[in-house]
Amino acid sequence: MIQKKPVSFKFFIAALIVAGLVYLTACIFSLFKVDVKYAVALPFLTIISFSLSAIGVYSGIRHKSHEKITKRYNLVGLIGSLTLLLVILALMIYVAVLVIRK
Repeated sequence: MIQKKPVSFKFFIAALIVAGLVYLTACIFSLFKVDVKYAVALPFLTIISFSLSAIGVYSGIRHKSHEKITKRYNLVGLIGSLTLLLVILALMIYVAVLVIRK
């Protein structure tokens, strides 16, 4: 019987894709020295990724299962979402400190 993957794993994958697109786009914008008006969308996408990873952490904590593979997917989603959440939070704090110092 095919088991469905837990919601925390799905949210982790979605947050990872959005965060990856944000960082890839930021690198491309930096490489081509794109105007600031186009780069304004990047913080909004970062906040979307932050919220997706927060939902992934919450659903990973709340998920209960007895199947071994479902527990493993849930653990991967929980740890991955928590790691991504902390990385994005650290990046936001770093940028805020740089803006305040300036």
